[in-house]
Amino acid sequence: MRQPKDRGQKIIANMGLYWDRERVFWGKQARGAKGELLGRRASGKRKGTVNFWDQVGIYALYENYKLVYVGQAGLSDKSCIGKRLRQHLNDDLAGRWNKFSWFGLFPVGPDNKLVVARDPHAPSEGSACGPDAATSKSEILMNSKLSHLADVLEGVIIEVAEPPMNAQKGRFGPNVERYDQADREEAPAKNSESLKQKLQLAIQSLSDCLQALEKTGRKRESRPK
Repeated sequence: MRQPKDRGQKIIANMGLYWDRERVFWGKQARGAKGELLGRRASGKRKGTVNFWDQVGIYALYENYKLVYVGQAGLSDKSCIGKRLRQHLNDDLAGRWNKFSWFGLFPVGPDNKLVVARDPHAPSEGSACGPDAATSKSEILMNSKLSHLADVLEGVIIEVAEPPMNAQKGRFGPNVERYDQADREEAPAKNSESLKQKLQLAIQSLSDCLQALEKTGRKRESRPK
């Protein structure tokens, strides 16, 4: 009987390498508040930005490309990468990192949103990063082959630590999508309209001042000497 073709690991679905801390919108430091970890596909035809705030997996912190910390988010708790990174802005690692890499378990759907694997008995609403969001992340690991787990561990270590004697990149397989960091887009319509109104008011005010000065000059010239 022919064995099914091994299409590689399905643990790590996507990753982002050496993203800049200063380009992230971190949101408010309040319960339930979210920021935005925005990325665009490094290759492929599908365009658009994806918010990876609710992603779960492994992340690494760097100071000028020097590895300073490795952690996980959402694998053994109900946290997420975005929330965990934001916590490091104010903990013992604050000020000691300016870049980060991440390796996520949840794939991205056709609508450029994370496809969150949930427990079938859990509520259908909520995010991957919340107290009421039970997910089936453990099933992804339990259903994976040991060889695939080994490839993932090796790949993460190589990409994160960049050992000098390792010439090859991590063997994640063809299923992994790499994302480049994207900047947050402000609301241009509202902002530009407000700026336009301010400019019009400033021009009108300047015009009124010039007219007033001109009238004052004419009155002075018309006075008898």
